[in-house]
Amino acid sequence: MSSPTSCAPSLSSSVAKRKEPKTACLLCRRRKVACDRRRPKCGLCSRNDFDCTYTARERRPGLRAGYVSQLEERIGRSPEYVRAGHDHYQTTCYANMRTRLALS
Repeated sequence: MSSPTSCAPSLSSSVAKRKEPKTACLLCRRRKVACDRRRPKCGLCSRNDFDCTYTARERRPGLRAGYVSQLEERIGRSPEYVRAGHDHYQTTCYANMRTRLALS
């Protein structure tokens, strides 16, 4: 007998490593052109004999400040939205029924 094969991807292929963002040098970023990110000088800077500087992105990991409290606030208001939608649906539905009854 043959053993059943699994269609699930292997664990090693499903876990992706977080890569550092590819950052263009300051000149390429300012000119909005593609940077080949060669070190110490990219292609554009070496061809034109410019200083080539790279800066590290200063993004902090995690959520924006206040994001969780905004979500909690939205969750707290969700019953109001549901109730308002239900009320609107009921009034629209009843108005349509009255119109149909009046036409017949």
